[in-house]
This record gives sequence, structure tokens and C-alpha cells, in this order.
Amino acid sequence: MRQRRPLVASEAEVHPLFDRPAFKTFSRLDIYPKVSNDVQRRTTCGGLVSLLCAGFILLLIAHETYHYFVGSDAYHDYLTVDEGVTALVPVNLNITFPSLNCLEVNLDVMDASGAQQHMVRMEIFKSPVSAWGSVVYLGPFRYHSKAFDSEGNEIAVQPSDNPANPSFCGSCYLAERGPSTPMCCNRCEQVQQAHIQQGLSPPPMESIEQCLPGLYQMYPGCNVHGTVFLQKVKGNIHFAPGLAMEGANFMGNRGLGHVHINLSPSSTFNTSHVIHHLSFGRRGVRRLGKRGVAFPLDGTRFITPPDSVATVKYFVSIVPSVYQQGRRMAEAAYEYAVTVHHSVSPVGTGAIPALYLAYDFYPIKIIHRFSRESTLHFLVKVSSLVGGLFVVSGIIDKVIYWLTLCKGRLRETQQQQL
Repeated sequence: MRQRRPLVASEAEVHPLFDRPAFKTFSRLDIYPKVSNDVQRRTTCGGLVSLLCAGFILLLIAHETYHYFVGSDAYHDYLTVDEGVTALVPVNLNITFPSLNCLEVNLDVMDASGAQQHMVRMEIFKSPVSAWGSVVYLGPFRYHSKAFDSEGNEIAVQPSDNPANPSFCGSCYLAERGPSTPMCCNRCEQVQQAHIQQGLSPPPMESIEQCLPGLYQMYPGCNVHGTVFLQKVKGNIHFAPGLAMEGANFMGNRGLGHVHINLSPSSTFNTSHVIHHLSFGRRGVRRLGKRGVAFPLDGTRFITPPDSVATVKYFVSIVPSVYQQGRRMAEAAYEYAVTVHHSVSPVGTGAIPALYLAYDFYPIKIIHRFSRESTLHFLVKVSSLVGGLFVVSGIIDKVIYWLTLCKGRLRETQQQQL
């Protein structure tokens, strides 16, 4: 008879090198014994289990790959003690008072250390707002009495850019200067006159910074925006009617009080406002995806009822935070939660209207870290997933096959007994 050729090829047929005695010793270490196709048996249940196993493997590999590239499990939060207690904290604010003239809007800062900043103007800018709620002056603010860098350190201001300096020299907003054109235009009328002398039509007042005092009187609302630098102690930022002055406590010690001298009736101080933005910390800090910092007060609105005065208080709890992504340098930021309280009283009851932003700093710091696992770790996880499913599906297939054999033998036994 013709001898049947085995379906499993020998190692010598694959490559003559494996037929050498030195390589044959490695066959004893083989933990994957090869079985000839003649003794293999394929079943329908085994095919279904294999198909389900392959589907689960592909599904879980796609799931792990998606989470690896998206970084869903790469966010980690830690708590530690805040050690930067001496650093100044910038407060970025943008608030509109639709029914309050800019001449009446004064921003004051007080903290628990006794530091007071009356009528802060250094990094706070005021733009008039029309009756329709639009900001009138959208030009740059170039003239300051003081300026600060991002860390709160005061930087030098050129005397020609300081309105309080005798050497102040405002721009005339002219591309070319004629022989009769003045060198400096410190008032709105001088800017307009300089254009007329050049045979040009004067620019609109809404584009000239020197015209802001006049615009304050023409428009009913005011937008306050800019940056205030605070110490890391409890305090408040407030808008109240009148001028702020250093007061005295009940023992007569000066520097321990804070009073406002009302130059107009308090009933005209309308605290209706819109908080467009309020944040603490340096601008432009890169947040970590969707889990970044939210600004709870952004978009907050309050309308004072007619014939009433209102005192609005926002109690802000600030937590220092740090964002670190991979090997990039950590960036400091601040998160905050807020509680709102307001009281409304009829006009004539003696209540003083005001807007308060009372803040307090927590002594703890939250570290937000985004650290994606290495590619090698991802490959190990996927390999263990594939191997585990493969082993489990093999066990399930063997159990089903064993139950099938038991059922067949039981049926044969029952037929023999009959």
C-alpha cells in the first residue's frame, strides 16, 4: 500500500540546520508540542467559542487603544501643603455695571493684614457702556501712573506716559505731524484741534483715550476690567458709593478702618452688574482637557429691583492648584468655589448698596498631573488581555466539549440498558 505522508512537516524539511544534534537538544525544552492534523478534531461549539473570543479580543483591544490615546486614565490628583504664601496672586476681572456711571465706580481692596488699596487704577481700566449694553471705548489703554508685570512687581513707566507726571505727553493720533501741530495732545480738545489744523476731520471721541473723562459723563454704564494683585490672606474687593478713606477704630488708631464718604445719595448707586469673567492666577495657564478649571462666576447677572438698593456679596473660596502634563514645567493656577448672598432694601431705609467679592485662600494645594502610561506598558496590557481571553475561551471550549461527551456517553448507557 501507499504510505500516507504526514501533514506536519519535520524540522529537517523546514531547514537542514535543525537536523543537527546540537539543535535537536532544544526540542526537549519545547513547551508547545505540535500535534498532527490527523488527530485534531474541530467542533461546531469550538468554532462558535473561537468566533466570540476573537470578537471580544478585537473589542477590548479597540477599547484599550482608545483610552490610551485619549488619556482617560492618565489624570491624577494629589494634595499637598501650599508653601508659596508670600507670592502675590493676580485677580483677572471683567465686570459691567449697566446703570452706574464710570465716575461713580471705585474699586477698593482690603485684606486681613491691614493692607488697603483705595480707588485702584493701576491695572484696572474703565470703559463707558451705552444704554444698549455695548462698550463704547475699545481702544488701547496706554497711559498709566503705575504698571506691574505678571508677578505683581512694579515696573517703570515713562514720564511721558504717566498722566500724573508734569512731563506727560499724549498722542495726537496723527500719522504725519505738520509744522503748526503741537507735540503733545493731553486733552481731548487738543487732539481734535490738531486734526483740524492738518485739514483732517477729527476722529470720534470713542477712539481717543484722552476723551475718556468726557465719555464717562455721556454714557450711563461702565465696564471695569483688568488685574489686581492680592496677598494670600483673607480679604475683599468691593465697589461702594463715595470715596474710600482710611478710618480709625474705636481706640483712635488709624490704619485699622475703612470708610466711604458719600458724595451723592446712595439711592443712585445701582449695583446691577454682569460678571463676564473672574479668575485667579496668571492668564494663559494650560488646563488639562475637560477636567480643567471652570470659572463659576462667569456670566453671572444681577438686576436691582426698581426703587430698591441692593448689597451683593460673593464669598469666594480659593484653592491653589498646579497643572503638570508629562515632562512640561508645572504651571500654577487657582480654582475657586463661590457662595452668593444678596439683600434688597427699599430706598430710604439707610441701607448702603455695594458689591463685595470676599475671598479666602486655603492652605492646601491640589496637583493635577496628566501622565500617560508608556507604550511598553500598553503593549504588555494588550498582550495579557489577548492571552487571558485566549486561555479562558480554551477552558470554556473544553468544558463544553466535556459536557457534550458526558451527555453522549449517558445516552449510550441508557440505550444499552433498554
